[in-house]
Amino acid sequence: MTKISVDQALMKAKSHAKKGKLGEAKELLEQVLDCYIDQNNVELGAELQAHNQFPQSAPEQLINKLIELYNGGYLNAVVDEARVLTKQYPNEFVIWDLLGAAAAQTGQLELTVSVNQKLIALKSDHCIAYNNLGTALCELGNYEDAIITLNKAIQINPYDADAHYNLGNARHNNSEYKKAVESYEAAIEIRPDFIEAINNMGNTFVVLKNYEQAMQAFKNVLTLRPDFTQAKDGLKICFENLTTFE
Repeated sequence: MTKISVDQALMKAKSHAKKGKLGEAKELLEQVLDCYIDQNNVELGAELQAHNQFPQSAPEQLINKLIELYNGGYLNAVVDEARVLTKQYPNEFVIWDLLGAAAAQTGQLELTVSVNQKLIALKSDHCIAYNNLGTALCELGNYEDAIITLNKAIQINPYDADAHYNLGNARHNNSEYKKAVESYEAAIEIRPDFIEAINNMGNTFVVLKNYEQAMQAFKNVLTLRPDFTQAKDGLKICFENLTTFE
């Protein structure tokens, strides 16, 4: 195989890979390597090894198929398809992103953790990945790591209300109640109608036995959403405790 035919083989291998024909691409590359990796061609062999990489991007039709499955609500199918594709395209961010979202929504927490760790490795300033990773860690009961991770999300984007809210949940679960209130307040300042944050802040005030502030939080929730059952239950708890103290 001459130098020209090597280049042609490499171009053809890349073409196969872009079309998803990974087996044929790999076979071509191995043939090229076999021709040149010997005692007299070590340097050239190393050069050819550098070419032995599949494209970073998956074919557009594969990405579109995954997106259609995700938008259609076929989340388990997305997980199955994406797990296969990540092995073929290990650096394709969109595939990992869809896999992480589908894993989280189907309650596959361990997978959610590993996928978001990969997303962060691919893009170190990806706030959403830190947020999703922290949330999954919190649900797994790993509150300390969740707090560290969610703080990183906030460092990247201080105006992410969801990250502040999730940090509040992690702090509450870790018995850091005053800090949890601070996180909920930060979330509410960014998004004043953040009902879940207001309600959870009320729950934290209840734990702190600050029933008057808890009542105000629950009333604020019911002003925004009169049928929010959790806030109604929270108000009952506050009334009961205030009556007892009287």
